[in-house]
Amino acid sequence: MPLKKVRVVVYSLFVSRIGYALPAWGGFVSVEHCCKIDAMFKRLKRYGYTTDYLTFSDLLDKADSDLQHAPELSLFKSRPSPSSHG
Repeated sequence: MPLKKVRVVVYSLFVSRIGYALPAWGGFVSVEHCCKIDAMFKRLKRYGYTTDYLTFSDLLDKADSDLQHAPELSLFKSRPSPSSHG
């Protein structure tokens, strides 16, 4: 299998599965598990399965940022405006 396709499979299996619902469960990950995840990403980079050096904290920060900036998930549009209360 060409290396480019292997990288797509690795990204699909590892990064997307770890990133799934990460803002919800990321705060509960222990330091030990965080280090294990980082070590796995380091090995993936070392063996050429990914081009980026990823860390768990980077993925968590990106997931939190994406969640905060998602307009379809904003609670503010469902709240009535202050002037409509009368």
